Amino acid sequence: TLRIYTVNPVTTLVIPLNTTYLSSGTSRNFQCNTTGSSLDSQFLYSNFSGAFSLNQTISGITSGVVSNYYKNFSDGMYLWSCAANRTIAGVNTFSFQGNFTFTLDTLAPSLNISPIITTLGSQTVTANTNTTDRNINNCTYAIYNDVGAVDGLNNNVTFTCNSPITATVTAFNTYSFYVYANDSAGNLNSS
Repeated sequence: TLRIYTVNPVTTLVIPLNTTYLSSGTSRNFQCNTTGSSLDSQFLYSNFSGAFSLNQTISGITSGVVSNYYKNFSDGMYLWSCAANRTIAGVNTFSFQGNFTFTLDTLAPSLNISPIITTLGSQTVTANTNTTDRNINNCTYAIYNDVGAVDGLNNNVTFTCNSPITATVTAFNTYSFYVYANDSAGNLNSS
């Protein structure tokens, strides 16, 4: 007989948190905590190998003690969960918390900027960018004058990635134009 209980045992997913973006390392620690009496085993389920299935078992768990699972994997989006069971008088009870997701993204966005277009007698400049990243979050630009100071309000200006940028500088001068792309995992690239 298989019975699902929500009171005893109770399993909680600790880390990584749900909908987390991770930016470094291919080795990760997964933590689960199970409370209850007469506990037998705890199970890590995941889709690390492609299909969502049992990945690892820890036997002889103690109530309230966090279990650690160390796994290696490559960039991608993953599902994971933990479950636990206990057996009393021949009755097997099972606890399962829903799936958490996380994304491992170790690569910075790809970013290219086209030649900057200026018009004679105008202080307006235009540029096009090409940004590629599975988890792109935002794009910004900054313009610096010939002594390295930010030109007017042209600092950390957000624009829609892969769309034209039009900016106006404060005077006729020589400028440095920087574009930044940031993904959801915090990876940053500039051009």
